Amino acid sequence: MNKAFKESDHQSELPALGLRNYWYPAIARWRLRKKPKGITLLGEKIVLFRDSGEVFALADRCSHRGAPLSMGNCLYPGSGTVSCPYHGWTFDGATGKCVAKLMEGSDVTPPERATIKSYPVREHAGFIWLFVGDMDAVPFEGDFPNCIADTSQWFSINNWRTYNCNWRLLMDNLSHDQHAPFLHRDSPELLFQPIFKHATRNSAEPLEDGRGIGHLASDGVHSTNYPGLGPFPPPQEAWYRILKPSGRGKDMEKDSSAIVKYGIKYRHMNMMPSMALIGRPTGDFFTCRLVTPIDATTTILYNSRVALKDRCRCHELAVVRVQECQVSGAGNFLPQNCSRTQGEKLR
Repeated sequence: MNKAFKESDHQSELPALGLRNYWYPAIARWRLRKKPKGITLLGEKIVLFRDSGEVFALADRCSHRGAPLSMGNCLYPGSGTVSCPYHGWTFDGATGKCVAKLMEGSDVTPPERATIKSYPVREHAGFIWLFVGDMDAVPFEGDFPNCIADTSQWFSINNWRTYNCNWRLLMDNLSHDQHAPFLHRDSPELLFQPIFKHATRNSAEPLEDGRGIGHLASDGVHSTNYPGLGPFPPPQEAWYRILKPSGRGKDMEKDSSAIVKYGIKYRHMNMMPSMALIGRPTGDFFTCRLVTPIDATTTILYNSRVALKDRCRCHELAVVRVQECQVSGAGNFLPQNCSRTQGEKLR
């Protein structure tokens, strides 16, 4: 009998609030307007605000009486500060230092102990990213594969979805498994192709940089017979699958462009801290899924479809997005560098 899963079974293996000292996407950039905005990331309450085009992030708690700074205002445009709604304590967005106590007079110097935590911020590929941790931020580009970090060469279309579960459960679902041959078998791109190979022998090995694992699948079948049931796919789904595998439906081979031209050995990779990167044999198209812990019971899944700009076919990216919407009902379609199209209240 299978043992029922319990959250407590794995709490000692991975932290419930996520892995610290990494860059995470916080919100889509269009969601931060003139007013400060409160968010939660890895269990930490954070206020975001924009001043003179620059984004700042501070702990969303005034060091005086604990009021949320996200309920305050940027009273002094151009100064990079936000003021508490309760007594007007005003904090520098870059350092977290309290620079003024508006109700105590201009001759009062706030003490150093009034300083609150500040977070490194980066705007990139349509999102605002934060470095959450207990050390100096590492270079942003060093935390991500080139297809995410280098927007000069790669184009992306992004979306997100909120899940009421711990991030570890969602990450486990994005490891290499057998859902794709079944769940996506009737998507428009794959409808007339043989079903992905399933019943494969799966293995994993460390990536060369040591920051994740690559998944390998061998053997497998496109169809088989089950005693007492019949073939899979069943006849009503098999007769129209007359095309040869192509695009998403093609297996990674030794002579695939991904390997020969780009040096990409794996079609499916899991990378630190909580990323799944799924490519194609061409090596110029990826689906990147970033699992972002909000708190112990809430997670946001950020999805990016990225393609090399010199090979980019925007309609293909859109087709992939439509396919997933048909399966999951996901919203929040956000092309990189485009204005708002759809959205939902996340927190």
